[in-house]
Amino acid sequence: MPAIEILVALRETPRLSPKLVASETGIKIQHVRNLLAVLLELKLVETPSRGLYQITDRGVHILNETIERKYHD
Repeated sequence: MPAIEILVALRETPRLSPKLVASETGIKIQHVRNLLAVLLELKLVETPSRGLYQITDRGVHILNETIERKYHD
């Protein structure tokens, strides 16, 4: 899932630009931008400064739960 890949990238390297997220995940830049907008609205990521994104505590929690469910199902 692309949104999960974005959260993983932001967990591993805080404060990434959409361009760097796209580079690290292989997801097209426009898709990254669209997904970051949704993740921002859901409060799973935040923008500590203009053009940079980082995962929130809520985002880490959701990511961990998602990964745990994937491996326990």
